[in-house]
Amino acid sequence: MPDSQMEARDEAEKAPGAPPESDKLPRVGVPFAPEKPATPAPRPFQRNPILAELVQGEDDLAGLVGYALYKLHKRDWLASFFKTHGRDPTEGEIESYVLGERTQRRLATYRRLAEDVIGRKAGAIIDKASAAAAPSALQRVSALKGPIANSVASALGAPAAPKEFSQRSAIATLIFWIVVLIVLVTAGYFYVSQPSNFGR
Repeated sequence: MPDSQMEARDEAEKAPGAPPESDKLPRVGVPFAPEKPATPAPRPFQRNPILAELVQGEDDLAGLVGYALYKLHKRDWLASFFKTHGRDPTEGEIESYVLGERTQRRLATYRRLAEDVIGRKAGAIIDKASAAAAPSALQRVSALKGPIANSVASALGAPAAPKEFSQRSAIATLIFWIVVLIVLVTAGYFYVSQPSNFGR
């Protein structure tokens, strides 16, 4: 009877609806797969707050270029961090970097750098466009016939005229200035020698 009492006690200890003991043992021929540990819930996706703080609208060119400069600096920081520590930064280290970059002074610096880059690029484009337009204007001027067109073209920096023409032009210019000088000296002489004719 002791055996029957032990069996009755075991039956009473079992919870109703519990699987029989044979179900708890691994089955032969079926690979044993341990239960997977619970994975932590994924963090909600966080957008980079620097984009929202730097760029005020779709047409904000300085903000967009400033954000691009921020991304370049962040990439350089990541490369430098890996080179120094031999590992990628943790999420906390990246959050610390972003926190430092979100200060108002740093955001203003990115905007000023962006405005400077935009100004330099715009100046270079304007210079290139004006340099490209100048030769076409010079070609139109040199297409005109006559000595006036050649002198205007040479004043604008057009290629030099043929040697014969430049020698004649130099002689003509010299004669012109000598005549002007003679006229001025003569007028000065009459002004000094005959003051009554000039209302003195």
